[in-house]
Amino acid sequence: MTSAVTTSAVKVAKLTHQFGERLILDGIDLEIQRGEVYGLLGPNGAGKSTAIRAISGFLRPDSGSISLLGNDMVRYPARSRDTIGIVSEDVGLFEAVSANEFLCFVGHMHGLNGSEARNRTNSLLELLELEASSREPIAGYSLGMKRKVSLAAALIHAPHVLLLDEPFNGIDAPTIRRLCELLQQLASERRITVVFTSHVTDYVRRLCNRTGILHNGRLYDEQELMLEVGAPHGTEPGLELLLERLSGAAPKITTITSWYQQRS
Repeated sequence: MTSAVTTSAVKVAKLTHQFGERLILDGIDLEIQRGEVYGLLGPNGAGKSTAIRAISGFLRPDSGSISLLGNDMVRYPARSRDTIGIVSEDVGLFEAVSANEFLCFVGHMHGLNGSEARNRTNSLLELLELEASSREPIAGYSLGMKRKVSLAAALIHAPHVLLLDEPFNGIDAPTIRRLCELLQQLASERRITVVFTSHVTDYVRRLCNRTGILHNGRLYDEQELMLEVGAPHGTEPGLELLLERLSGAAPKITTITSWYQQRS
């Protein structure tokens, strides 16, 4: 029966995890549909990377359930490895080899034959403007170039779900624009699901169908968080001001600028 077919790509229920005495994720519930682009926001240390690692199966949570395309990621994380593409906050690459060699290797690991791996590698290197350095060791790349290689490795096997942790860090604006266009096209035409974390609210607004904000281990939408932080009724502070209020940026700025008043 077609009614039994779920359209959920990611389904998380009562996800909880802590490091030592600190509760990072506190009973998170989240459902993301196929073809949806979902942005996960929050201050540093809010648990965004922890959530991505748990959803991808690289971190076993203390409690709760995670379903990825119908597969139980807590019990059977390896079953979904070929259907997801991951970019972690810490770029982990084989830096002794070139980008061309590394991406062909990743393609082979995902079951692509030699010619297909080379063709996809060439297309990704062109898209990300890495062709000129593609045969040089990755160790000599800038941080932004390494992020591009990591993104290419996440895309080469045409995954159904992309989990991207701060994917735009260190990448130039023109490349970010092309990547945004690519992700939107994959979501709308191929029903690829994209979940990504970012501190850059402009890209979140441009890309996402929905956003969630992590705060004190809980996941909120914008309206819920406005009530949590005490925003005046009827106001719309926006993502930038909400994040600023959570991180306490304004008092820190005032403190530092006051030093210069003392010097005058």
